[in-house]
Amino acid sequence: FRTVNSNLKQARKNLLYSCNVFWHPWFCDWRGRFNTRVNELSPQGDDLSKALLLFTEWNELGEGGKKWVYVRAYDLLHKIIEPDEVKRHIFDEQVSWVKQHLDEILKIGERLSRSTSNEELEPILDRLEVTKPGRKSEIFQRIAFLIEFVRIHREYELNNQDWSKVKSGLPIHLDASCNGFQHIAALTRNEKLAKSVNLLYDEEDMAKGDLYQEVADEALSEYQDKSGQSSKLRKIIDEICQTEE
Repeated sequence: FRTVNSNLKQARKNLLYSCNVFWHPWFCDWRGRFNTRVNELSPQGDDLSKALLLFTEWNELGEGGKKWVYVRAYDLLHKIIEPDEVKRHIFDEQVSWVKQHLDEILKIGERLSRSTSNEELEPILDRLEVTKPGRKSEIFQRIAFLIEFVRIHREYELNNQDWSKVKSGLPIHLDASCNGFQHIAALTRNEKLAKSVNLLYDEEDMAKGDLYQEVADEALSEYQDKSGQSSKLRKIIDEICQTEE
């Protein structure tokens, strides 16, 4: 609860003293990654930090913006609505899934309001798996997203179903796969590496790439090989394991 209190205290300061507008100082670490100097209310912070954030300057969504909102909807809600479904990794398929479940998603979001009684709200929160927040929890983000998702669809209807007239300041969080190697694959135009880090999909099976698993498989193969080099490798690993014990 210490982190929660820190975030809420910082949010209160921003509301009272800076008109709810603030900036983050950023720095670049030794890996080339950019990070915020402060964790509170940071896009790299905890679940509550991310849930409380909106951009100050809102932009028109258009069809492109709507697509990424739907991708985020899939990311946050597919396990809630269809927990046994195999995850889809292609963005267009994720968008199609959200369209198929749009009425259900909007219905859940519309009940997340002050007018909803505690008796009505409790089963909704149970379905959204609202429990004690964990380290990688997305509870608050899911609730904040649903509220904004309902709002932008209302605005869409009020503007003659024209997405170019719908504005939002909602940040869309995307998690990259082996981001450093994604840059290397793009710079070197290495198609095999690009597929392993999900910059490209294999057109034959459209399976998700997993570079870490490929490395693990190769290491296991080398370890199990009967060659002299493999024997030396096994000896080194055995010595390391004995040292740790």
